[in-house]
Amino acid sequence: MSERQKVIRSRDAENAEDAQRADFPGTPSSAFLRVSPVSCLRYGLFNRRLILSPTLGFFIILLSLSALPGGSEAVQSEPEIQVVAVGDILLDRGIARRMEREGTRVTFARVRDAVSAADLSFGNLECPVTTRCERSPQRIAFRASPRYVEALTDAGFDVLSLANNHSMDCGGTGLLETMRHLGRGGLRWSGAGQTRAEAESPVIVSVKGIRIAFVSFTAIAPPVSKPLKDNEPSVALASRAALERAVVSAGKDADVVVVSLHWGVEYSYRPGAEQISLAHAAIEAGADVVVGHHPHTLAGLEAIERRSTSGTGRALIAYSLGNFAFDSPRWLGRRVTESAMLRLRMSRAGLVSAEVLPVVLEDYLPRPADSTEAQSILSRLTALSAELNTQMTNGQIILR
Repeated sequence: MSERQKVIRSRDAENAEDAQRADFPGTPSSAFLRVSPVSCLRYGLFNRRLILSPTLGFFIILLSLSALPGGSEAVQSEPEIQVVAVGDILLDRGIARRMEREGTRVTFARVRDAVSAADLSFGNLECPVTTRCERSPQRIAFRASPRYVEALTDAGFDVLSLANNHSMDCGGTGLLETMRHLGRGGLRWSGAGQTRAEAESPVIVSVKGIRIAFVSFTAIAPPVSKPLKDNEPSVALASRAALERAVVSAGKDADVVVVSLHWGVEYSYRPGAEQISLAHAAIEAGADVVVGHHPHTLAGLEAIERRSTSGTGRALIAYSLGNFAFDSPRWLGRRVTESAMLRLRMSRAGLVSAEVLPVVLEDYLPRPADSTEAQSILSRLTALSAELNTQMTNGQIILR
């Protein structure tokens, strides 16, 4: 979602609140609104019918001052934001053909409301966006037209992970052009940069005074014609040491840290031992949420209590969010067409709540699941999460 959209939404919310107070003048704006300075003067300290002791009078004055702007910070609620995370996004092959026929808006038309409603929306972009493509040694190589960035901005995405095995399908030149086109569209990215150090650095976004850091790594190395060098365009390659270093660094400048990891085995429902170890290392280093990509199918979620040098708190690992817009082989069936959006509520203190919104891919594109489909998705995801000692109730994840 663009900054302009967020400002407009904020103004709309303020106008609606003002209108509500006009309709219901008795609605308090704070816990002490009814005890105003005027009411104290009118009915308290100087009311001839009421004689107050000095102690009680002083107490009322304190209450009245707390109702003034800035008078009492204790009664103000902690700000919260909503973050939506989704799975793998491809803007090539079958999806590109749909966009050429029906326009770029078709890609996320049926989930746009859910994506754009969030304060921040995040996904994994599984292809370079470029007109220039070096020859790739990879058997399956992707490339999206720069025009297709409109699909992402129109849907309301804000931050994208480029740390995957396809971002460099068009080499370093294509990676640089991808970042340039995303930037022109007002999008941010993590997990890629002009150097290895830049790729490993977090991108920090501030919303409603809450600073969220996104850190992205890939455990699936891109097949390039020559080894990646530290001083050349690169994606962030996962190692325990590099991941822990990046998370600790991000935690120094942000209130909440979200880690994206590209890992695992394609079409597998369950994480392997290495994935679990890497995810727990990220949490122990201070991450609040770990979001997995690459398997192209939904995997279980694990809620854990974070105990790290940065303190304790709730943490969540989504081992794979599956496909969000992808033309995986049809013969794989529901394994690749059942998906989900992960909706998170966050405050400066960290993760507040998490829920799963079932999604189905129809002709490769996402739409909200109907009641029968949603029941099927949630039933399978609940069972997979139970294997990771995590409970879910109607899509709501029970955090620890």
